[in-house]
Amino acid sequence: MGGRILVLCFFLSGYSFIAESFGAIIPCDRNANSPFAEVNLLHAIELATQAPAFWGQNLVGSDLVKEMLRHQTIPPVRVVVSDGGVTKGAISKVTLKAPPPPATNPGNLPAIIYIPIGSPKKDVEISLPDFEDYLKNKTPILETRWNKFKLIEAKTKIYLPIPIGLPKSQPTFHATHGSHVAGIVGTGRDLPFSVSPLADIEDMDVFFGRGGASPRVLHEAIQTLINRAEPVPVLNMSHELPNDLTYSNLVNELIEKKDSLCAVAAGNDSRRIAEKSSLNAITNCVVVGAYGHLGTKLSFSNYGERLDLLAPGDEILSVGQGFQVHFNDHGDEELELLSGTSMATPMVSGALATLRAILPKARGEDLRTLLFKTAIDLGAEGRDEFTGYGLLNTLRATQIALQLRTAGYSTPRLIQQSLSNGITYIVSSALIRQTIIERFKAHRDSEAYEQLLRKEALLEGRAEGFEKLGKYYLNERPQRMRKMGLGLLMTAYNRPESDPENAVDLKDLESFAENFSAEWKLAVDRSRDHHLNKVLINSKLRAALEGH
Repeated sequence: MGGRILVLCFFLSGYSFIAESFGAIIPCDRNANSPFAEVNLLHAIELATQAPAFWGQNLVGSDLVKEMLRHQTIPPVRVVVSDGGVTKGAISKVTLKAPPPPATNPGNLPAIIYIPIGSPKKDVEISLPDFEDYLKNKTPILETRWNKFKLIEAKTKIYLPIPIGLPKSQPTFHATHGSHVAGIVGTGRDLPFSVSPLADIEDMDVFFGRGGASPRVLHEAIQTLINRAEPVPVLNMSHELPNDLTYSNLVNELIEKKDSLCAVAAGNDSRRIAEKSSLNAITNCVVVGAYGHLGTKLSFSNYGERLDLLAPGDEILSVGQGFQVHFNDHGDEELELLSGTSMATPMVSGALATLRAILPKARGEDLRTLLFKTAIDLGAEGRDEFTGYGLLNTLRATQIALQLRTAGYSTPRLIQQSLSNGITYIVSSALIRQTIIERFKAHRDSEAYEQLLRKEALLEGRAEGFEKLGKYYLNERPQRMRKMGLGLLMTAYNRPESDPENAVDLKDLESFAENFSAEWKLAVDRSRDHHLNKVLINSKLRAALEGH
């Protein structure tokens, strides 16, 4: 939605609200006497986005994982959220020394103007000097998440860099970014916006109320985690990293000394991850890109050989400043929609927390391997620069981990030996057959049928399994699930033509392209250098989309 604001107002059974893309959903008025207010609200979100309200969490199977673990007694693990502060849900806090206060704009100085790539205005390339040098010498300073900007003179404040998971239209500090991220990891436990029911959140505020974290604070943060006696089972970093070797070495030391699992955002610059990026120097941290409603990586999500996984990062609902939703047995929660690799990263951190809790003796390296090998392969066969190992599949990874736990694999050596065997990653055929039988018994228009169809696709773990699910959404729930259905068909159809299981009916492909081509071309136009076109690896699919 690059910079545009979509304003929608719904009036459903006494409830109306305004929805702004990437931002908040603000109550207009509410009938407190309506017991179905929360249902109407989430239903209205689905009508607005044409996808389930918690589409991302459901697509990776987090709701099914919670049901699977409901009667299991497994102690939770701690997830350190390095971000802008967690205002709700954290059980503890890592205390850091506050940085000196930032310099203020003395007045009549150039402002930072955000102009996306592809703007009709002529852009210019300007490097970013140090902030203090700017105040001293009045040299231009620009936000550098995007390479090209137009400098405009204005009497206004200077914005500091923003968290990497926020869109460029919001340059100021986002107070609930950390809480939104933590909510996705698992602060809600049984609530639908959380991925893991086995995660305890530890807040590590590295922003101190500013638009980004200084290198000094980030260095201190990692050193603090290394020095303390407590383990760091999982670390989530939904922010930009300092591009220096010292910091990279610190993160590598943390991972090696404490066997920590780490997930970091790939970034929202719509560009290839630089060869000299700190992401390349941090070798054992999972680098996460964002998967969107269109069934591929999002146009703004960074890519490259260092990319490990994709996870949903498009209009993700979690804790924030927006609207109140009442959940039975849990009370009210304030939620908001945000998009970015910042939202995709905690999906992976939540999955890693679940795996670490189920297999507490497993090495971090083996749990990363488990996550990679259970991912749903997207696009080109095997790992590639646009999708990494594929789309996060929390359900299948959790099922494999439970199979190992049940079989008594309780030592690092046994777990390592088992995960080096390809047979380990095969989900029981009896479980899949049972799921299919239960689905046939359910009513086709019921929630149980949808969950079982989704469970079947995730347990099988192939992109082709999404075709059946996508067609179901389009045929049975066209108003609420159109975008979701088309995206799943895109995922299923964009597979190598050499794959015998990818025999797409040409009539289906033509019908799909007719409904999807306009949205796809818009996404391609928004990607830097139109690189999103390279994601298409199926020539028949490409021809169909280009023909409309």
